[in-house]
Formats: sequence, C-alpha cells, structure tokens
Amino acid sequence: MDSGKKIQLIVKRGVELAGAAAGPAISLALGDPSGASGAFLAQAGVVITQELTDFVDRQQSDRELVRAAGAITLAVHRIQQRREQGEEIRDDDFFRVRSGTVPGGRVILDGVLTKAKHQYEEQKALILGEVFTSTAFDSTISAADASWLISCVDRLTYRHLLILAHFASIDPPIWHDNNLKYIAARSPVVVTQIRELRSASLLSHQSTYAADVVITEAGKKLVEAGNLRHYLREDGAELEQPLAPPPIDWQSR
Repeated sequence: MDSGKKIQLIVKRGVELAGAAAGPAISLALGDPSGASGAFLAQAGVVITQELTDFVDRQQSDRELVRAAGAITLAVHRIQQRREQGEEIRDDDFFRVRSGTVPGGRVILDGVLTKAKHQYEEQKALILGEVFTSTAFDSTISAADASWLISCVDRLTYRHLLILAHFASIDPPIWHDNNLKYIAARSPVVVTQIRELRSASLLSHQSTYAADVVITEAGKKLVEAGNLRHYLREDGAELEQPLAPPPIDWQSR
C-alpha cells in the first residue's frame, strides 16, 4: 500500500471515532504523501505523515486502528482550528527533521498512537490526540513532559480524568479532608478515585489537618494539555450527584 492510500485509510477509520467534522483537516493536511499539501502544519506535517505511514504497517486489530486513527484525526483537526485562530506551531527542534536523528515530535506521536490503540475507554484515545495538539503548540512542554502526560492518560481511567477536570473548575475550594465523607456516602468508588489522584500528586496530598483538596500544578498541566474541561462538559453528568457541593456549613474548614 502506497503512502497516499495509507493516509486515506487513516482518514476513513479516524472519523469513526473523532467524527466526520474532523476528517477534512487531515485529508487536506496529509493528502499529499510528501506532506507538502498541509501548509498549515508546516514541518509537523512531514513528521506526522512519516509516522502514520509507518504505523499503518504494524500488526493491529481493526478496532485498534480506529482508536489510533481517531486520536491523530482529532489532533490535526484541533491544530487546524488553532492555526485559523492565529496560533503558530512551535518553532523549535520538536518537529525538525535532521539526518541521523528522530524528532521529538515523532517520538511523541508514536507514543500517542501506540497508547491510543489500546484504550478500551475510547474517549481516552481522543484525549491522547488532544495532548499531541497541545504539545505541537506549547514549546514549554518538552518531549519528556509529553511522555509523562501520555503515561498519565494511559494509566488513569476516564472518570479519573473527569474528576480532575472537576477540581480544576472549583474556585474557591469547597472540598477538604473533613467533608469528603459526603462524597464517600454518595459513591465510595469516586472518593477512592479522588484519593488515588491525591496519591499521584495531581490533587493535593492528604494532611493531618483539614486541608483543602485542590488541583496541583501538575494536575493543571494535565487538564490543559488534555483539554479535559471539554470532556467534563460532554460526559460529566454521572459525576454531578457524587460531586454535588456539601452543605454550606461544611464547605469551610
């Protein structure tokens, strides 16, 4: 299968998960196997095309291909949207192709595709695409940082990520060590997932006194890079009851 047909396959399977609206962007950007047609992607288009043509040749199930294709289809769609809003793709060495070296952007895309195809919670495949988009624009996210973000999305459940987005949206804090019992009474699993996020340093650690439960700087990085507030708006209804505010007199410490 030549490069053009491989890209067409990615587009065809990617829209099954990312949605039909995301398809035109990747068709425009990568329709030319050389990557030249994707002017809005600049050098990133060359890196993406090279990685995708290699990825399609790997052994994988049909559904695994859909998940990985969905991740990159959404990512390119988001990149196009941000470029149309005037943002510029990072201009450091992240996507720069040099003889004898593999660009960090290709390494990270390989990680995104590899992890995305294994996500049985398929919304997480799309979140991995969001991480790639964020990394494509933000030069403060190193390849090592992006690898950490990918590993976080991979090891956490989709609900973990929605809970994290919920805490990112709370200002001022309403939860602390003494009133988490209200969440526990509503859902012992959700309160356990909150404790797990605290242990992962994505929410503040448990204290010997009634410390506020707030999102950490690392947690904020994951929320922003993964566009998690968007997914909370789409799929957060299940959390409305367990995370409903406690009584007013239990909100302050």
